[in-house]
Amino acid sequence: NERFRNRPADHGHFGMKRLALIIAALALTQTPLVLPACAFAQPSQQKVTGFSMPMGVAYDERGDRYFVANSPAGGLSDRPTGFVSEVSAAGQITTLRWLKGLKAPKGMRVREGLLYIADRSAIVIADVVKRKIVARIELPRAYNVTDVAVDSQGMMFAVDAGRTLADGALYSVGVTREARLLARSDRLLRPIAIDFLNDRLVVTSM
Repeated sequence: NERFRNRPADHGHFGMKRLALIIAALALTQTPLVLPACAFAQPSQQKVTGFSMPMGVAYDERGDRYFVANSPAGGLSDRPTGFVSEVSAAGQITTLRWLKGLKAPKGMRVREGLLYIADRSAIVIADVVKRKIVARIELPRAYNVTDVAVDSQGMMFAVDAGRTLADGALYSVGVTREARLLARSDRLLRPIAIDFLNDRLVVTSM
């Protein structure tokens, strides 16, 4: 789509590590979470346990740590039981309930000191220094928001897997934090992940 071609990519030195972690987290069906070692030169893995229905993971380059989204009541819960855990670069859970008050957190991104979280029907923004939710942006008619991407200008994009194949949706949220439905179509095939690749927005479906 021409609309997304010239958006700056949100990739740094740890871009591929972040993408690998997202894919690993989405594939999990049990509590243990496998994280790659922080040193790229050593192709080892670390298994971190103690989570409650882990649904997504993001790497914080500034803090050299990971954030793990937990949805203990399930991926479609409306109860505020969801939370984000903080994991050290060494693979230890430093704070299990680092951020609380979420519903069903899944995909996440860290950018410029903010953590962006796909949470049930909204995008939640949290300050990673203050450990505080600063905004919750509801997406119109969203049912199961699974992932979020953020460009260098602060523009947000999110995908909604919907209830059925016909309900998959793509949203944008501008710097004024006004949500807009870009597309809702069975051609999206229930999207579950979104990210920038070579300056283009890429959506992964089920």
